[in-house]
Amino acid sequence: MGLLKNIFRGGATTATAAPPLAVANDGQPRRFDTWAIVDVMGHQRYVGKVTEQVVSGCGFVRVDIPATSDQPAWTKLIGTGSIYAITPVSKEIAVTLAQRSGVAPVQPYQLQPERKSLLVECDDKVDDDFDDEHF
Repeated sequence: MGLLKNIFRGGATTATAAPPLAVANDGQPRRFDTWAIVDVMGHQRYVGKVTEQVVSGCGFVRVDIPATSDQPAWTKLIGTGSIYAITPVSKEIAVTLAQRSGVAPVQPYQLQPERKSLLVECDDKVDDDFDDEHF
């Protein structure tokens, strides 16, 4: 906890700084591959190893969230249009924030047993009282 307090108060920390995001020595753009905080529309935040991934010809930001004491590691693909900030951080900071974030992977949808009574059963019978002569 002391590490994060120092970081957010602008104090010194023993954590290593995130690598620079410039170009490689040969002048080619470096592949984005760093630990970061990704802020997404809807007040969502994901923390982990951030890379790029193409799915069906479209670019996504891939966040590999590290395992925590509460859940195994998981991956989130995020469309670039929904991202409003990416903050590179050290691995140490990312792992600490991931542990505290409480963000969980999407779970399969399961209808609660008490909600099943709200479903209306569909009847295949046709309502003969409907007057369609005017159509």
